[in-house]
Amino acid sequence: MGGRCYYFKTDKFGAKVKILAPHCTDNFQIAKTKFRLEGLDWYSCEQAFQSLKFPLGSKPQIQIHDTNPKRFESNSDYGNRVWIMGQTTSVKLQENWSTEGKKVMLLLNISKYIANPSYQEDLLSTKGYELFGQPSSTEAWARLNPKIQMYIRDNLDSNIDLKEVLENIGKMDAKKVLEVLENV
Repeated sequence: MGGRCYYFKTDKFGAKVKILAPHCTDNFQIAKTKFRLEGLDWYSCEQAFQSLKFPLGSKPQIQIHDTNPKRFESNSDYGNRVWIMGQTTSVKLQENWSTEGKKVMLLLNISKYIANPSYQEDLLSTKGYELFGQPSSTEAWARLNPKIQMYIRDNLDSNIDLKEVLENIGKMDAKKVLEVLENV
């Protein structure tokens, strides 16, 4: 599920204060500029994730892909709408989705940042802070989502071209991608 990451900052009195990270850390965010992965354009990482967990060309994959945000629909409402669509079908998921899906979510986020350079600056504004995830559909996602953001941030901070990162991650085995993320 979605929700902005957060971090802790020490205020002038020495108290730890919980700070919401920029909107770009939310998989439900409706991107200013649609981004592309698997030859398709997407509004949000959540929309793409819910669609791509089904075989390409299947009815739910197409329906979720074709679901546009409604006028004035919030990030949360749109994200929840496509999330529900992804839960309410009997079509079999892509093979090994429990592992492959995590790699796909990383690829989606990288693609979003490539298409939206201002989000890169927003993410870099969290440099020096460990990011934490909001409660999610599973504990694994609450832990993984901030690691995805910090991995991308570390690459940006090292001036590594995200297109190169996208290509390299795309070639990696999904289990290796999980190992990389666990070491963030």
